[in-house]
Amino acid sequence: MPPDKRRLRVVCADDEEDIRDLLCHLLRAAGYEVVGAATNGHDLIAQALETDPDVVVTDIMMPDMNGLEAAHQIYEHKPLPIIILSGRGDEEMIKQGVATQAMGYLVKPIRLEQLQAVMAYAVARFEQLQQSQQESAEARQALTERKIIERAKGLIMKKAGLDEATAYQRLHTAARKRQVKVAALAAEIIAGFEALWPNGA
Repeated sequence: MPPDKRRLRVVCADDEEDIRDLLCHLLRAAGYEVVGAATNGHDLIAQALETDPDVVVTDIMMPDMNGLEAAHQIYEHKPLPIIILSGRGDEEMIKQGVATQAMGYLVKPIRLEQLQAVMAYAVARFEQLQQSQQESAEARQALTERKIIERAKGLIMKKAGLDEATAYQRLHTAARKRQVKVAALAAEIIAGFEALWPNGA
């Protein structure tokens, strides 16, 4: 493992002891830190919440609660890369895995090379997804703020009889003096206008 690569922490789960032990061994051999090894879905959730891992690797078919449901609950609590294991490589299992936000899929018997490739892919895919979601959220926030500023600017133009450029400058100058964001001041202006002129007069 390269010295600059962060040692990712993994919780894994499989109800079969020999497979669980092999999985833990392969994860360690691949350079990961195994912080939990669960025998069923409920145990997996408990260990994941307790240890706060970077990645979860879980079998699908387990007693009490299957790995798909456990993975879904873990992801709802904290989004992270989920890799699912199955003894069968059928399409239906893969579809169910995708529905639980799985980032990777392993078919038993597990080999070290296969595990390394899927882990690397799952982590990279998850990071790309998180970055994309962050960028989308920032874009939506920017659009919302722009709409608020435009509306406040229109109100200033209407009530003060100013042209667009002057109204925009007044808004920015006032925000700078108050040391607040322009969008925050614009929201205050809109709220004040609606309080004084609820009918938009």
